[in-house]
Amino acid sequence: MMAIFILVVLSLMSLYMLRLFGNQNATLIHSLQGSRAYHAARSGMEWGIYRVSEDKNCTATEGANLNFPALNGFNVNLNCTALGSYQEDINRSVFKITSHAAFADFEDPDHAYRQLEVTLVLDD
Repeated sequence: MMAIFILVVLSLMSLYMLRLFGNQNATLIHSLQGSRAYHAARSGMEWGIYRVSEDKNCTATEGANLNFPALNGFNVNLNCTALGSYQEDINRSVFKITSHAAFADFEDPDHAYRQLEVTLVLDD
């Protein structure tokens, strides 16, 4: 009787350990995908900053959908808004760049999404 009790307890502990390992593995995968989504959004944002800095307008980045091979399946969309200009000592233009990075559909268990936003002030 004691041997059966020990076997039942050990098998329950084994099932608990397997479930705990599965949860930790899923958490690690989601954390990794979130980090990859952040870096994909950041790379899109940096590309947008470069384009706006070069052209001094939003036309090159407005609605851009980046699909570089290094993004490994992440879809990166950029939005740029010209917020106007102001003058202190010199004329300055203000732009808002938003970068969205997504992997898979929302219903997919591997879904990851990050959004970054930057306000860029450029001297005219």
